[in-house]
Amino acid sequence: MKRNFFDVISEDLRIRPENIFFPDPCDISSFGKVINELGGVDIAFGGIGINGHLAFNEPMKEESITTDDFLKLKTRILRTDNDTVIVTCLKYGG
Repeated sequence: MKRNFFDVISEDLRIRPENIFFPDPCDISSFGKVINELGGVDIAFGGIGINGHLAFNEPMKEESITTDDFLKLKTRILRTDNDTVIVTCLKYGG
C-alpha cells in the first residue's frame, strides 16, 4: 500500500500516517478496539460487489441471520464467495 498507493499521491494530499491502520488478520479484535479508542468511524469507503456485498462483506449463505443479529456482529473473517473470486480474476487478471 505504501509503495503502490500512498507514495504515488502528492505528499500534500496523502493521508497522515497516524490515520492509517492495517488490521492484523491474526488478531481481528484489534480493529474494533482501535475504532472504540478513537470514538468511532467518520467515514468508510468500500465497493459494491456483484452479489450486493459491500467491501468484501460477503453474504452469509450458510447461515440465516436477522438484521438485528447482523448489526451486533463484530469484525470477522469471511470466506470470499466463488462468484466474487471469478469476477475479480476476470476484471483484474488473477
